[in-house]
Amino acid sequence: MKKAAIFLLFLSNYACQPDSENSAKPELSKEKMVAIMKDLAISDAMIEHELLPTNQLIYQKKLSFYEDVFERHGTSTEKFVKSFKIYSEDLKQMDAMYDRVMEELSEKEIELKSDI
Repeated sequence: MKKAAIFLLFLSNYACQPDSENSAKPELSKEKMVAIMKDLAISDAMIEHELLPTNQLIYQKKLSFYEDVFERHGTSTEKFVKSFKIYSEDLKQMDAMYDRVMEELSEKEIELKSDI
């Protein structure tokens, strides 16, 4: 749960930044957002398992991992943040998306444990 809180704190930091465009339609679909959010959570978990001496190194490593996630999904940080802001305006919708992220992470965990 601590990891989820850190993940949400990171996203809320970006979501609170002013947006010059006021578009009501997100650029990324719910499915794409769920997939990206899942991969970002996995990236956070991977980083937390590494021993890094300072918070600055952790922050830099996270940014590097996040850039890889966005590239893998064919999008950018800006598009993700813009879509995240729009989706987060409807808390029920965002909760449903986050529930899907958690379900997919749980399935991935079960899959990985069965491979061991």
